[in-house]
Amino acid sequence: MKKFFSKKMVAAWIIGLIVGLYTTFVGEQFWNWFAVPVFQIQTISFLRMWGLMMLAGVFVRGNFQTGIDAEKVRWATFCAAIEKFLPDEKKAIWQESWQDEPIKAVFDAVELIFGTLGANTLALLIGYILHLVISG
Repeated sequence: MKKFFSKKMVAAWIIGLIVGLYTTFVGEQFWNWFAVPVFQIQTISFLRMWGLMMLAGVFVRGNFQTGIDAEKVRWATFCAAIEKFLPDEKKAIWQESWQDEPIKAVFDAVELIFGTLGANTLALLIGYILHLVISG
């Protein structure tokens, strides 16, 4: 159980939650700026938008998995399983050939986080400008 709640996993969940909440904020703003006047519907609260974002995630991803590419997860699991069954004399060779993988995973995660935050911020800025022009 201790392995399941590692510091890395908790940090990933917290970062994912923060990025998800920011994405929810951006979605809420777009809804209230554009959907409300166009479709003449009610404004949406942050919590309702969060629920809609999670619902959309279920349909898009098929589960509550974060933005991690499922293929990468399967490959990492496969590699870890192979390592468990290798004879001790072969493990050093195996580990040497895969020693850069954790570094690549960290860079992939950082790129995903900042890419998502950057894209959301740019969309929010452009949306706000468009909102000001339209309502101007």
